[in-house]
Amino acid sequence: MTTSNSDAEHDARVLAAMDYAPTPDEELRTDAGSDQIDAARREADGYGGMFLPSGERHPELRGLTAVYEMGVTVMANYRAAVETNRLLGLETVKEWVPPMPGVGLPTFDINDPACQRGLFLIFAGTPHVLHSMRFDTVEQLVARELQHSQGCDWQPVGPQCASYATEFLMIARGSFLVATAICWSCKKWLLAGAPDPVEFGSCR
Repeated sequence: MTTSNSDAEHDARVLAAMDYAPTPDEELRTDAGSDQIDAARREADGYGGMFLPSGERHPELRGLTAVYEMGVTVMANYRAAVETNRLLGLETVKEWVPPMPGVGLPTFDINDPACQRGLFLIFAGTPHVLHSMRFDTVEQLVARELQHSQGCDWQPVGPQCASYATEFLMIARGSFLVATAICWSCKKWLLAGAPDPVEFGSCR
């Protein structure tokens, strides 16, 4: 097996095997796209373990199995819905566009690779919708979502769920953020380390 002494040498071997010689412009676009994705991952990771709109940070929540499994479940539901909607020809992207009189801003084009880069947000209650964050902030989007009556996404996972949620727990998944509506009871359970529901209920 041939080994490479550096990333550049490895990349050169891959390109040679593919018989592909990118132009300088193509290399610049590839590098720029990678930089954007890396930036989106860092931004999403910065929100991981945060409760909004309070802004409370609990990075220790990222290590909980319950939080990890919730993120995996929502992303799996999203990807399944995307495939179903694609076959049905339905749109799966929502985007808030700021009112700018006299200025026509480009709309999100799901077929434009440039629109696929960046930070995206998926609400657990509506995992079939991807929210583009091109013209928005996570905090503003969450604030708008909280204006509607919101059930807790952690029932029946959390013990004695209060059903009604007033916060969102943010879960970072690559360049995506998963927003899970959470009630005070399920939040208390998670912050306690997500212990066995029966044991947690017996020591309340």
